[in-house]
Amino acid sequence: MDDQSRASGSDLTPPTTTDESDEEDNSSLATDETGENMHHQQADAFLSVGQGSLLSPPVEGGKKVLVTGGAGFVGSHVADHLLTRGDAVIVVDEFNDYYDTSLKRSNVAHLLAKHGSSRLRVVEADICDAHAMEQLFITESPKHVVHMAARAGVRPSIDDPFVYIHSNMRGTTRVLELGRSHGNESFVWAS
Repeated sequence: MDDQSRASGSDLTPPTTTDESDEEDNSSLATDETGENMHHQQADAFLSVGQGSLLSPPVEGGKKVLVTGGAGFVGSHVADHLLTRGDAVIVVDEFNDYYDTSLKRSNVAHLLAKHGSSRLRVVEADICDAHAMEQLFITESPKHVVHMAARAGVRPSIDDPFVYIHSNMRGTTRVLELGRSHGNESFVWAS
């Protein structure tokens, strides 16, 4: 990738393909809390799924771990711990607006500032996006998954149960199935 395309952000748009049952595209450019494109180091970690692995291998004895929902409070702390111990981490998060997205982007910016982008990759995608998630498993080959992605909140689930079925049931099933079909060695799931 040349410096001009990196600076323009033209390579940051995730794939717009969705599976047949998902009509909306939940992807967008990687931006900071002001809506501007994130600076050079952060943008490198937000590349689209189909571009090939950018991750350096984990340190000796480390693992390659997929953390879904890794931009949230708990997920970002899990990712921080994994990176600190030497693992390579792929964070997948759709950056939905259940709470202020600038907090999630700040969590990711903190991870990148602390650990750099050599062992951290951030992918902005819906875990229900069959194509994006399949490409992620093919490209990165994570053997370990920490599944933190979910819609939270009991009251909002009563108002809009289908959003919760989409994320919590379909999304979890998709990640479980991808892990199984790609030789996953461990799967940790928290709700």
